[in-house]
Amino acid sequence: MCRNHFHSGALTCGRVEVYKERMPLLTVLLYSFLGTFLTLFAGTVTHSMIKILPPYGYALRAVVYVCSAYIVVKGLSKSVGLTLADCRIPYPHISVRGICSAVLISVLFLGINIWGQPGSWRFHAKTWKETEEAFFYLIFYTGFCSSIVEEMVFRGYLVKLSENRWGRRKGMILPGLLFGLVHSFPFGTSYLYGQLFFYLSISILFTVMTYRSGSIWDSVLVHAFWDIFVVRNIVFSIDHQENTESFFSYVLTGNVPNPILELSMTQRYVLYSIAFLVLAGMVQMFFCPRRQKQTEFKSLGKS
Repeated sequence: MCRNHFHSGALTCGRVEVYKERMPLLTVLLYSFLGTFLTLFAGTVTHSMIKILPPYGYALRAVVYVCSAYIVVKGLSKSVGLTLADCRIPYPHISVRGICSAVLISVLFLGINIWGQPGSWRFHAKTWKETEEAFFYLIFYTGFCSSIVEEMVFRGYLVKLSENRWGRRKGMILPGLLFGLVHSFPFGTSYLYGQLFFYLSISILFTVMTYRSGSIWDSVLVHAFWDIFVVRNIVFSIDHQENTESFFSYVLTGNVPNPILELSMTQRYVLYSIAFLVLAGMVQMFFCPRRQKQTEFKSLGKS
């Protein structure tokens, strides 16, 4: 039986989707900015919850924020004739491919920063209270909370909106730019354009993974590992000075300059952006076999 999406002009028959006409430009822009704004608003409103019974407030805030984002995505998707399955948001599941990608990408970028650099690893013992605080912060605030919300919104809902207007390749651009703007706010830094390019390239990588796997959950895992192990200096840190705030620090020794650490912030962003685009190309060509038929997923809720 075929299902007609009147808003998006999509006719769905079994496993094949054919869009009879493109989604109106104004609709795509309006609902994209609305989805981004409501997600940011939910994050701001729920942020004060982290102060409730610390550090358990991080977990409470994560549950409320993820549920709020889910309601926003489901409601806005339904208003334009899309379901969660259309947005590649099935029931949560973890694949071997996602685990391997998450580990390899994090290890790769940590390895790039210490490649050929003499130094020594230092372990910093923490008290139980410090370990508990770090765990709840990394898992429920920095890691999976942010990754689930952002992948649902940017690589699920927003990518599908743009895809219905411009197709898969061009449809990655608007969600990527919005993703970059959200992470670059406030805009007073001198390396704003480098930041935007950097986050756009990350968004392209995550979007390619979502396309190839048919769901957001592989990119959720990669995103979470990246935030936990690479972005924050809580688990690992790499610098000329020992960082006692982290669990493990790699202290650079000798007179061998680190070519990456010597770069300006804009140059680093550009370098990492190119690396992410190369990774996206590798995922597209080699890592994930092309699906002949798009897998149908049972959505988290009925439209």
